[in-house]
Amino acid sequence: MASSVFPFRMMLFQALLLVVAIAVEAPTLQRSLQISPNLSVQYAAITNLLSTLGGWLIFFAIQPVLPPSVTRQLISFIFFDQFIFGQNRDSIYLWLIVAAFFMFFGALTIKIQTYDALQFIREEKPPDESFEEAAYRYRRPPLQLLPFSMAKRRTTAFLRANALSFSVISLLLLMRSFVLAD
Repeated sequence: MASSVFPFRMMLFQALLLVVAIAVEAPTLQRSLQISPNLSVQYAAITNLLSTLGGWLIFFAIQPVLPPSVTRQLISFIFFDQFIFGQNRDSIYLWLIVAAFFMFFGALTIKIQTYDALQFIREEKPPDESFEEAAYRYRRPPLQLLPFSMAKRRTTAFLRANALSFSVISLLLLMRSFVLAD
């Protein structure tokens, strides 16, 4: 009974997609950011987990305001892995394209913000020194932005990694839809 109500297949497939995204993004981040393999896997794992969590939170926040037909389609897809096709078949595809666009750039934004937060946390500061004293000691103002080249390299690295993982995941979803159609 619980398996028919609780989306176990969806959860397992989400975990598989997370593992694939981490495996695809880690080498790209390693090369682009020139970091160790261990650190690139950690960054890929943390950023993907937080972007997935953020995506689900956003989904649950906007789901009540979606039209009832779209809500029915989402529930059918999440629980039963199929859409309910009727006369609004084209609108489903339009919603999927719009959702994919927002998911890509939303995930990219969350990943870049998470990476920036991890970089900020990772900076070693003496324990007794305040933030203002540390900023004065390093001769920079406390809210100085990243140099343009570093920010551009970081953004480009995450854009490439995110595009690559979204492409691989899209191929997996396409292959899954062909397997489930049979």
